[in-house]
Amino acid sequence: MALIKATNRMISGASVNVLDFGAKGDGTTDDGPAIQLAINSLPSGGTVVIPKGEFLISTGVFITKGIRMLGAGRANFNGYTDSFSPTVFSGATLIRVSNGVTAFSFNKGTNVTAFGCSIEEMSFASAVISQAAYGAPPVFPANTHAINLNFTAELILDRLDFMNLDKCIFNESYEVYYTATSGQTTYTYNWLLPDVSQMAVYVDGEVQATNTYTVTGAGTGSGTVVLNSGVTAGLQVALLTSRVAVKAFMQNLTAKDCNYFLKTEDAAADFTISDISLIKMNYGIHTTSLDGLVLNNAVIYRSYISAMYDVGGGINQISNFINISNSHFFESGQTLCYFHSISQLTITGCDFVKAGLVLRTPSVQNPETGLLIYNCETVSVSGGMIERCLGDGAQVYGNRFVDFATNIVGSGYLTTNRIGLIAYDNQLINVDCNISCVGVTAAAAASFGTSKAVSGVITTDNIITGRTGTLVQRGVTEYVQCLTFPSVIAQNGNVNLAVSIPYTLAGSTDSLGNTSGQQLILYAVEFPTGGSGTGVEGLVLRIDSVDSSLNPIANFSTVLDNTGFMNFRQIVFTNTTGANFSNSFSVYLHNLTSAGLGNYSIAPGSIVKFKYKIVEYSIQTY
Repeated sequence: MALIKATNRMISGASVNVLDFGAKGDGTTDDGPAIQLAINSLPSGGTVVIPKGEFLISTGVFITKGIRMLGAGRANFNGYTDSFSPTVFSGATLIRVSNGVTAFSFNKGTNVTAFGCSIEEMSFASAVISQAAYGAPPVFPANTHAINLNFTAELILDRLDFMNLDKCIFNESYEVYYTATSGQTTYTYNWLLPDVSQMAVYVDGEVQATNTYTVTGAGTGSGTVVLNSGVTAGLQVALLTSRVAVKAFMQNLTAKDCNYFLKTEDAAADFTISDISLIKMNYGIHTTSLDGLVLNNAVIYRSYISAMYDVGGGINQISNFINISNSHFFESGQTLCYFHSISQLTITGCDFVKAGLVLRTPSVQNPETGLLIYNCETVSVSGGMIERCLGDGAQVYGNRFVDFATNIVGSGYLTTNRIGLIAYDNQLINVDCNISCVGVTAAAAASFGTSKAVSGVITTDNIITGRTGTLVQRGVTEYVQCLTFPSVIAQNGNVNLAVSIPYTLAGSTDSLGNTSGQQLILYAVEFPTGGSGTGVEGLVLRIDSVDSSLNPIANFSTVLDNTGFMNFRQIVFTNTTGANFSNSFSVYLHNLTSAGLGNYSIAPGSIVKFKYKIVEYSIQTY
């Protein structure tokens, strides 16, 4: 009996090497057909090994159920230099993608979902690298992509690099909207529809049962949908594909000089992404109607448009369950991170730094926002920092049920008249944050417009405008004035310790004409002790109140005790003018006869510490 040598093709679930199917890995031969043969040799699934080398794909590859695509190592593109040399690929598997080609897709022309696939330990780059200079937008070949997620479930992408591509990872759906004419029943679509079951039909925003219409032309580039009955004139009819991508796990990924890292459209759900590093992208992550995203430990540096752009879209106009944590977004050309029409948005421990700085010129600033959240419901933002945005720090408007507890520093960096937190037209918003405007010329720390039911605490060094609900501002501006004490105060005499101590109280007027403003508060005084009498006990400290328009405490005074140090809290002025107000005040000491101190003396040159600050005011309900 002759022995039969076992081959990989005879072993279910075994590994095959693409070199055994004719792949060259020389960077010039189209290796797509050979890689496809290797995949087709494993109808029950298995591992397709792509060894080190440069594998050119001019013919796209389609991966089937249970296939693991395993490279020999990644190129580890250096994102922080302009250098590009083939030597960086020594020992790596590099997939070179020809212009206009998608390297890896799934299940061409069928309705069978590719379950349980993975792509690991390799790098993707365009066939001809066209690297832009540092500081310039990425240069990439249009429609040149690495991985299409359509028709996948439980896909793993692990230890991959991407460079100089249009889209690194994406899924796509197609949709056409019609406005029906009277009694219209027939509608056309102009995309490849692999299977009838992948068509969804909506009339006036409501999905139609499959037995109410007929689809023709499946598997071709165009076809028709015929409804069983006509549609009322003027109603919207939408024809959509449902190319589902669900439960994708992506980890340990890098990208450089690409248009999009991740671009998803309708019919994508349950993505988990961790430990990614992106540099010099137009968009980092751009999603539409994504139903579930967990993003953790992401670094997205220098996005020429936006680091994250997540919007509701399609028929439902909403994304759900977006959770972002422990991530750093640094430098963008437009709004750094934008979230629109999302239900359940949670952002924890994330930094948003220098929005608008990319492509900035000294004469033309881009006053872009660090974090924009619009038309969302159930929003939580906590921890982290929004820092040095050229525009507003955060814009949070048109939302319901918002908790905002992220500190904001330096909004209006290199620009003027920007606001730390804009929170217009929200319903039920609670804030607990610090907003620092030191070093910038800000219009205000925060503005709440017509938001309803605002509560919480803001600690800031600037004004707050347009608010409702119950909100407390805590000031942090503190002043210590050192005053020279006279050697003698005659009985029944007084002495002017300081004249013209300047102050500025910010004021504001909300959209309903209500005015409010900051308060000048005297809160402590420290005197030397050891005079000829009984220390400073019995001396009277007085503040002149010269600004009657500011609701002063006229001729505020207090009797000092024998410690030489007093803590108290006395409102001196409250600005109710609705505008900023600047003036000065004077400080006096009185030696009243009733105190029985006689001529009061103390060592010449002794220092008095007089403390005051611009502090808290309550923002009242309309």
